[in-house]
Amino acid sequence: MWLLNHRLAAAATALFLTACTSGNEALTVGGARTVFSDPVAVDIVNARFNIPSLLPEVDHVRRTLRDNGSVVVETYYIGDAPIIVVEHASEAWFSDLTLSKAIDETGFRDFLGSTIMGVGNPVISRVPRGQGRGFVATDGDCIAFHFFKRIKGTTSFDNDRQNPDTFIVGFTCGDNAASFVDRFGFMSPAEAARIGRRHSI
Repeated sequence: MWLLNHRLAAAATALFLTACTSGNEALTVGGARTVFSDPVAVDIVNARFNIPSLLPEVDHVRRTLRDNGSVVVETYYIGDAPIIVVEHASEAWFSDLTLSKAIDETGFRDFLGSTIMGVGNPVISRVPRGQGRGFVATDGDCIAFHFFKRIKGTTSFDNDRQNPDTFIVGFTCGDNAASFVDRFGFMSPAEAARIGRRHSI
């Protein structure tokens, strides 16, 4: 029953997330129109981020690039439904201006309306400052999120103030949902090995 509910939730969210990534030209998280490379399928063990480890029901990943490959966008799917989109600036970080434009509670509530949580009574909270910036909504064992997080270490640039370098938007349900924001990061070799073993059975 949980998987059925999750698939219904994923389908409800699919249109919103597809709008973020469809076609070669789309909007960045900061609202700028730019050109993305054609999306390509990525073996799940080669995903850049640990979402398949946190959410075992994710069954495939597609990746696209922008800005000469300096920004990686990965979309995570259950079946045909995209449930999470990640945008990561590998050599930079999001500016304060981008963050102020993108972290908007009204926009987050609009996103919630595109999920099954929109008909419930979700509890909306800000992501704790130490974990990132943005919003999370919970309703039972389901969570919707729209947040920024720093996942790479310090760079050698003098103007690096450790601003977030990664944007994550999505919706999921299940036992791991509550800890998703805290545990999200790059895929580790150990996580990739566990996923490889799981998919070889």
